[in-house]
Amino acid sequence: MNKDDLDALEQPGQQVPLTPEEILMGPSIDPKERVRLYDEDTFEEFILEWAFFCLQKPGNYVSARRFGGAGDLGRDIVGYLELPLKASRFDIFQCKHYKAPIAPSDIWLEFAKLCVFTYQKRFPVPRHYFLVAPQDVGPSLGSLIDEPEKLRAEIQARWDTKCAKSISKGNTYSLEGDLLAHVQTFPFEIIRCKPIHEVIQEFSNCGRYAGRFGGGLKGFPPDELPPDSILTTETRYVEQLLAAYSDETGQNFHVVGDLSGSKYEADLHRQRERFYSAETLRRFARDNQPSVAPYEDIAAQMYYGVIDCVLKNFPSGYQRMLETMTTSAKIVISNHPLRSYLKPQSKQGICHQLANDDRVHWVDEEEK
Repeated sequence: MNKDDLDALEQPGQQVPLTPEEILMGPSIDPKERVRLYDEDTFEEFILEWAFFCLQKPGNYVSARRFGGAGDLGRDIVGYLELPLKASRFDIFQCKHYKAPIAPSDIWLEFAKLCVFTYQKRFPVPRHYFLVAPQDVGPSLGSLIDEPEKLRAEIQARWDTKCAKSISKGNTYSLEGDLLAHVQTFPFEIIRCKPIHEVIQEFSNCGRYAGRFGGGLKGFPPDELPPDSILTTETRYVEQLLAAYSDETGQNFHVVGDLSGSKYEADLHRQRERFYSAETLRRFARDNQPSVAPYEDIAAQMYYGVIDCVLKNFPSGYQRMLETMTTSAKIVISNHPLRSYLKPQSKQGICHQLANDDRVHWVDEEEK
C-alpha cells in the first residue's frame, strides 16, 4: 500500500472542560455505569442504603425493611405505607444483580413465589411489586409486564418445568385446585420495574451519594440571613462581642440594644452574617455527609489556624477579634470535601462558632 493512500487523521474535537478534581483523578464515571460494575454484595449494600435513606421519608413509606437471604419469601426490601401492616399497604422491591437486563427466564420463579406465598397468606398481596436491577428489565420482560394477562398465561405455561419444585426446598407446588384459582385471579398488574436511574436520582438527595459516586456535594444553598432577634443558639458569641466592644471603648454594652447609634451596631450585624454563613455550611455538611466529621475537621483546622493569633497580646478584645477575622479569611483548607464551599465569611463565622462554644475568647479576663 502506498503511504499516500492513507487518510490523514482528523484532529479530535474540543475536549469537554474538566474540573480540577477530574484533571487529577480522571473524568467521573456515570453512576449507572458504576452500579453495573458492582458485584452482587455491593449492589445489595447500595440498594439497602437507598431503601434506608430514600424510602423512609414522610409522604413515601413510614418504614422500610430489608429481608434478603434465605427465608425472605421472595421479598428483598419492603416499604410499608402504614404500620401495623394492613392488606396491600406495602410495596415489595425485588433486587436482581445480573450482568444483562432481566429476561423472563430469570424471573419466573420469583413470580411463582409471589403467587404461592400470598396464596398461603404468608403475607398479603402487595400494592406494587418492583423489580430493581443494574441493567433494568429487558424488552421481552418489559412487554410481558405491560400485558398482565399475557404474563399470567406465560407463568402458567412454565409452572411445571420452572417453578413447581423450586419454590421451597423439599416441596412441590402443583398448579391445580385453589392454587390454580389464585394464580388465575392474581393481579399481575402490580408488577413493575423500578428503573435504576430513578433509584440513583432519589439517592442523589441523600448524604451518602458523594461518597458512593463522587462528583462533589450538590445544591449548596445561599447563606442564611440572621434573624432580627438574637436566638438562644447564638447568645454566647454575641456576649463575647459585647464584651469586646466594651473593652475597646470603656463603655458597658450589656445588651444588643446598648449598641444603638454606634458603629458597633453595624459591626455586630456583619459578625452575625458571618456566623450564619458558617451555620449554613454546617447544616449543608450535616445533610449531605454520612456524619458530622467532615465539618468538625474543618472547625478543628480553623481552630489551629487562629489560636496563636487569639493568644497574642492586643490593646483590646475588639482588636483581637478583628485580627482573628483577618487571619481566618486567609487560611487555606485543602484536600477536604467541603473546601469548595468555604468562603471568607464562613471561615470567619467558624471563629464565632468557636467563641459560641467558649473555645476562643476575645477578652482575656487575666489581662483586665
